[in-house]
Amino acid sequence: LASHANSYASAHGLQVERRNEPLTYECAPISLLPNAYPRQAFERAQTLAAPFNQLVDRISRDGDFLKQTLGGSVSQADPYTGKLVQLYEKIYMQDETNFAHLADRLGVHRSDYMLNSADKATFELNSADK
Repeated sequence: LASHANSYASAHGLQVERRNEPLTYECAPISLLPNAYPRQAFERAQTLAAPFNQLVDRISRDGDFLKQTLGGSVSQADPYTGKLVQLYEKIYMQDETNFAHLADRLGVHRSDYMLNSADKATFELNSADK
């Protein structure tokens, strides 16, 4: 099963570059079988999902905050983020008559939660983008 999954991943571009080995790729981490997930942690993730999405939405609408946190050294170190900040400024901060500035917004958020356990008896819920 694992060999077939690796072949499928290779044929369909589910690969990541190996650390410290440029231009060398391996199968991206995948899960072949379902894993048990403690009910309490699942229910906590459900409880946290709505407030977390509201936080992400509010941050995405705060141009000054985004510019302050992402516009300096982060944008210089990561050209992709820098371009996103430039686009955000152009669309949402410079021209308040711009259609995009006046239109409603749709946010499609994805939040992945992982379990962290040091002793296999207790679990801590972490956001995957932590």
